[in-house]
Amino acid sequence: MTPADLRLRLSAHLDTLVERIGPRPPGSPANRQATDYVTSVLTGAGLLVEATPFTTSWWEPGTGRLELADGSSLEVGPNPYSPPGTVSGDIVRLDAWSELDADRPSLQGRVLVLGPALAGEPVMPKAFPFFSSEEHQHLIGFLEQQGPAAVIAVSDRHASLPTFEDPDLDFPSITIAPGTAARLEPGHQVRLTLSGRTRRGQGVNVSAHAEGPSPRIVLSAHVDAKATTPGAFDNAASVATLLALAESGLDLHGATDFVFFNGEDHYDACGEQAWLASTDLGLVDLNINLDGAGVAGRRTAVTGFGCPPALEEQLERIAGQPGWTRMPPWWESDHAIFAMQGIPAVAITSEGVHDLFTSVAHTANDTLKTIDIGILAGIVEVLGSMLVEFRPTLAVRAGT
Repeated sequence: MTPADLRLRLSAHLDTLVERIGPRPPGSPANRQATDYVTSVLTGAGLLVEATPFTTSWWEPGTGRLELADGSSLEVGPNPYSPPGTVSGDIVRLDAWSELDADRPSLQGRVLVLGPALAGEPVMPKAFPFFSSEEHQHLIGFLEQQGPAAVIAVSDRHASLPTFEDPDLDFPSITIAPGTAARLEPGHQVRLTLSGRTRRGQGVNVSAHAEGPSPRIVLSAHVDAKATTPGAFDNAASVATLLALAESGLDLHGATDFVFFNGEDHYDACGEQAWLASTDLGLVDLNINLDGAGVAGRRTAVTGFGCPPALEEQLERIAGQPGWTRMPPWWESDHAIFAMQGIPAVAITSEGVHDLFTSVAHTANDTLKTIDIGILAGIVEVLGSMLVEFRPTLAVRAGT
């Protein structure tokens, strides 16, 4: 594949996933369009494709209105999976963790405002399988016991990271900015009206295998995107990169799996759980995971997890190339499910990606304007080199 052809393939994949399909939460019809597209590309590349099915809940976004005591109203966005309807009540505000254990009148039928100390970061969903937070579980238990009419979470990251995203919570909720919260006076009556709908649906992970001798390397990227975003850098760009690599005709030099996880951005990690249940991780020697790659104006960042020293030295050489850099370990993607099992993993993303994860990701602003096709083409080339260079190192580690 020529450099010009590579760019054309990358552009075609991005256009399909971002412009034609758009938001693609697991279980939704749009998500199935995305996985069908990935399947068709991999099959066209001559790879053996498998689909791992699962069932999950997905959310159709709605609108919201918060009517204040002075007669004014605010347009608000419901938290994903928030029950729809209209509720009214007087405002009670809590701002510290210690207040959860203090004696107080019942919150039932009242509208609870949680300050940034309590609600400034996303609360781990009850069904998330890989790890949990004692503080978050304590907060959820408190809310379920108290039964407020609604919960208003206050967070600086309200635009991209709502505090609650959990269909197992039965109270209506929204997330707002601190400046907006300043208009909510304790004791004042408010009325909150929310729409939106939670549906059940089926989805699949898509995997493709290229035969060859061990070591076995799993290349991965998540194909899903939130219902609120076209998901260009999170994570269509990474999916397009792996699809282009599969089509490139490059010699993969050994056993290679392309795994397109379906649920990294989902409350129950539905796709990851389905794939893990059907996979023998003992046969995997290395994971290379792409998430948030190809952001215009930023270097490509690489990180190793549990890699042997010789592989870490190879990563240092890669990071020293023009347009590449190292970054500290980060766990918010699919490489974590390998690293937590002691399998060496490499994460590829964009430099300074965390500020985008809290500002652009999951929003309508995550469009093709964020992506540089030239960067993605460079990643395809480096991935080809990685597969050649890493295998002897992994073979020594495995004793093969």
